[in-house]
Amino acid sequence: MAITAHSCRANAEDCARQARLSVHPHASAAYQELVRAWLVLADTAEQLTKLRRVERAKPAITAKAA
Repeated sequence: MAITAHSCRANAEDCARQARLSVHPHASAAYQELVRAWLVLADTAEQLTKLRRVERAKPAITAKAA
């Protein structure tokens, strides 16, 4: 299963919802930390996707061309 930015953001939203519903302050804080971590992972996944697109767009260098 691939990790996508979309799935990471969905998980962040789920954690934010749990943070709002939690009555225990420590649990709420832990969910907020998870929100931040999922968003960092989403940003990283987006950056990697962009890098892959750039790499695919580059022309292949063959031994003859080098």
